[in-house]
Amino acid sequence: MTTSSTTGHNRLLQTDRIQKIIANSGYCSRRKAEKLITLGRVFVNGKKASLGDKASPRDQITVDGKPLAEEEHIYIALNKPIGYLSTTHDPGKRKTVLDLLPEELKSVKPAGRLDYNSEGLIILSTDGDFINHLTHPKYPQKKIYQVTIKEQASDQDLAKLTSGEIELEGYKLNPMPYKIIERTNKFTKLAITLSEGRKRQIREVLKLLGYHVVYLRRVQIGSVNLDTIKKGEFRHLTKQEIGKILKPKLN
Repeated sequence: MTTSSTTGHNRLLQTDRIQKIIANSGYCSRRKAEKLITLGRVFVNGKKASLGDKASPRDQITVDGKPLAEEEHIYIALNKPIGYLSTTHDPGKRKTVLDLLPEELKSVKPAGRLDYNSEGLIILSTDGDFINHLTHPKYPQKKIYQVTIKEQASDQDLAKLTSGEIELEGYKLNPMPYKIIERTNKFTKLAITLSEGRKRQIREVLKLLGYHVVYLRRVQIGSVNLDTIKKGEFRHLTKQEIGKILKPKLN
């Protein structure tokens, strides 16, 4: 079995651990897949699989004698309004991003989070590997936010965003490049770029600097832009956008 470039559907040629392929197919969780393999219920090309074995989804994988069905994954970019949770369920019965989707698309999961009081781009998918490429630190995806703070921000304070010296809860943050969009004596509008995703990072960093965020909107994740998606609406990602996110990180 050989590997190929991870673009579009060609990524199916790549080898992966069998439990990951089973989980990404939507059959069950990775942990349950590992149990199925341990119990001897998984075969690859007619040979009983063992934990640690790798395969390609093009190989014949069977579970309990039945072929593993390939799933056509869903990839969505959504413009989340304020007042929606970026989760699939809330015990408090608050609205979630799934409430903005038709029934046939509600099997997706959010790739990362966006605060309840923030709005903008959030990506959702049924593809666990794709979500991992958007959320795992080893696949850094730049995210751009439009931010409005209540006060006039000084150049001296803003320079601290790119210093690489700011810490949150003992963790030293990556530099946060910014551009000033507009600045008056009453407010400052910025475009801030993140290369990591600490919880409420922008709000908490600006709070440390003595500023209060009154508006925050995410407009870009990796190669995906919010563009003309109206608030509360969504679009399907293109094959090109999916391929760029799945492209392996080159050192």
